[in-house]
Amino acid sequence: MDFTDSYGKRRPSPPPDLIPPPRPKKSEVKLNSMPWFHGKISRERAEDLLQPREDGLFLVRESTNFPGDYTLCVCWQGRVEHYRVIYKDNQLTIDEEEFFENLAQLVEVST
Repeated sequence: MDFTDSYGKRRPSPPPDLIPPPRPKKSEVKLNSMPWFHGKISRERAEDLLQPREDGLFLVRESTNFPGDYTLCVCWQGRVEHYRVIYKDNQLTIDEEEFFENLAQLVEVST
């Protein structure tokens, strides 16, 4: 099997035993090990998990409305607030005023 390189030139594929297995992205490995990260769950499931509704109880999930973004779900005054985490200029923000390098930093400051 051949492939096209970044210059548009066709090249032969290397033998399969020379192709390293795909490596997981660092952010995925770290997120999946965080107890507050729940992956791709619905808004309703997040609200079910955040019981009892104690102020400050939170989780982070993958956004269902904005693929590639995350949602910070936080209990406050008996309700669950859902904040879209936006990836902008290689950083994360929920208010476009304060920016963070990763979700762990954002969570530490925001909760």
